[in-house]
Amino acid sequence: MSKNTAKTNLMRLAVLSIAVVGSMNCFMIPALAVIADAFPEASPTAIQMIMTFAMIGQFPMSVTSGFAGAKISQKKLLLFGVICIIAGGAMPMLLHGSIIYLYIGSLFMGIGQGIALTLMGSLINTLFTGKMRSQLLGWQNTVTMITLILISMLGGALASIQWTYIYLISFLGIPTLIFIALWLPKENPHSTEEELAENADLSGPKANRILSVPVILLLAFIFFFEIGFASINVNAAMLIEDRNIGGGAAWVAGLMSSFSYLISMVSGILYVYILKLSKEFILVTSAVSMTIGLFLSYASYSVFIYAVAQTFIFFGYSIGIVGGMEMVGRFVKPEWVSSCMGVFWGFDCIGTMVEPYLVNSITKFFSGEVTPGGALFVGGIFMAVTIVIAIILGMKGRSNFMDLKKKTRQSA
Repeated sequence: MSKNTAKTNLMRLAVLSIAVVGSMNCFMIPALAVIADAFPEASPTAIQMIMTFAMIGQFPMSVTSGFAGAKISQKKLLLFGVICIIAGGAMPMLLHGSIIYLYIGSLFMGIGQGIALTLMGSLINTLFTGKMRSQLLGWQNTVTMITLILISMLGGALASIQWTYIYLISFLGIPTLIFIALWLPKENPHSTEEELAENADLSGPKANRILSVPVILLLAFIFFFEIGFASINVNAAMLIEDRNIGGGAAWVAGLMSSFSYLISMVSGILYVYILKLSKEFILVTSAVSMTIGLFLSYASYSVFIYAVAQTFIFFGYSIGIVGGMEMVGRFVKPEWVSSCMGVFWGFDCIGTMVEPYLVNSITKFFSGEVTPGGALFVGGIFMAVTIVIAIILGMKGRSNFMDLKKKTRQSA
């Protein structure tokens, strides 16, 4: 193994380790009921806000860390972000006499996650090129899903012993901290042709400004895309109970959630092959799959149909998020990638945050009441809009996918 190959593999490991901490606060989900018992005076909304506070920290940091990463060391920013995640978990273990400390801990974790998610995508797009870049974009999604499954199981087990023990999971960020410190380059990467000549970036001309037409279309896509996806996230358990799917038991919702993670894992592994087939229309593939899944969910009255719907939804979601990150790297110059990635994740967060208000308001306006099924139908309409945006985006970005077309012709 050459020195350059070993160095590249260590960088890949360091970047993928960031995916482990990117959604770290999800370990609290199985423990919220136990936390509610520990704070009986707190309302259900107050308990749910423990998760919401992470988003409050994540949204502004997703945007600002992207722009900051274009000016200062991304390595230093990532070290700061991972430290915030670890500190956000350590605080509630030491200070838990008031729920306020849990909010502060979640806020710190959200700050760290905003930095981690934004700069992970930026590093993949600037440290790596060609097939290796596409593979890593898929693999980071798979690592994220594996982590979510494991920490959800571990969080539930620790919460059954003592609810404060769940915060021990945040210390899984320590290996990531070490890997970043040892193996990521000190200076921000701008070009990798010399180190990775065999993966030279032939993905076409780059935009002359950050907010080019393709990037604006991509931001519109991710905004509507997240509105559609959030509609299944917030209504899934209520739909299962409302329609008595599988008996309407809570374990059915949990089983479907685990099944969804599994679909996302597989999608991440298959991403590079789906990209070869879809090329510039990778987001069209995602949007069509998501739209089918949402309308199938709306029509679901059995576990089988609901499981098929989840397959379409989470296959499409994984491909859409990773495909969006791929397009950022293909559309803009390397020195602008972190800024665009920050805006990308910012619009992702905005779509998630406005979904309950926007979708529920539209559902109530047309049907007179808000039902889980009605909300999913409206979410499906939002997702259908992304198909149109994705088609236009694909047509605009054809020249940025010529490398894949050349390889297809050569292998024919």
